[in-house]
Amino acid sequence: MFAQFPGPLAAFVASGGALVISHQRGGSDLGSDWADAGRGSQKQNSYDDLYAIAEHLLTTDLTSTDRLAVTGWGNGGIMAGAAFAQRPDLWAAVVAQCPILDLVGSHRDPYGKFAISYEFAGFDTPDEVRRLAGTSPYQLVDDNTPYPWFYVHAGAIDSACPPGQTRKAVARIQAAVGPDTPALLRIWDGVGHGMASSRSEAVLHTTYWLSFLMKRFRMTPATNMTPATHPM
Repeated sequence: MFAQFPGPLAAFVASGGALVISHQRGGSDLGSDWADAGRGSQKQNSYDDLYAIAEHLLTTDLTSTDRLAVTGWGNGGIMAGAAFAQRPDLWAAVVAQCPILDLVGSHRDPYGKFAISYEFAGFDTPDEVRRLAGTSPYQLVDDNTPYPWFYVHAGAIDSACPPGQTRKAVARIQAAVGPDTPALLRIWDGVGHGMASSRSEAVLHTTYWLSFLMKRFRMTPATNMTPATHPM
C-alpha cells in the first residue's frame, strides 16, 4: 500500500487527536527489496518497525501508552491484531479492520491459504507453522496478560477475511481479557472485503470505530468542522 491520508481521521484530528502514519517494510512504494524485507520469513521486521515508531513517540514524550492507539485495514488489520497480541504494553486501544486473526487456521479457506502462504509463511513445515503462530493473535493471546481495548469490524460476506474465524478469535480474546476490558466485534451484513458499498455506509462503519477510540481517550467530537465541498 502507498502512504495516504485516511480522510475520516480528519474528524479525530479536529477533535484534538494526532495522526501518525507508520512507514514499514513490506510496502510496495520503495521497491521489491524493501517489500521483501517485510514479507515471508522477514515479516516480523514489519511489526518491529511499527513498535519502533510507537516507542519513538513514547520516548520523545509525544504521547503516552494511555493515549496511543493503532489501526489498520486488511493486511494492516492483521498488523493491528499482531500488535495487540505481541506488544499489548504499547497501546491503550487497537482497532483491527477486516483482519485475519487466526493465521494458522486460515489454511482452511482457499484465499487465506494462498495469501498467508505468500505474505507470511506456508503450512508445510513445523518452522513455518511456528512462525505463523508467533504473529497470530488467536495463538498468542493468554489469560495472564493485560490487554488494551480492542475493536474489530468485518464483512459478513468477506471471502478474503472470513468472519467465522474472526468471531472465533474475538471470543478467545474476550475470554482472556475478562469483562472489564472491551473486546468488541461488529460484523456488517451484506459487506465483503471492500467494506461499504455506498458512501453513507462507509461513514457509518467509520463512525463506529472512531467512536470507540474517542470514548477510550475521553475525547469530545469537534462541533466546528466545515463539510468538504467537491466540484461537480
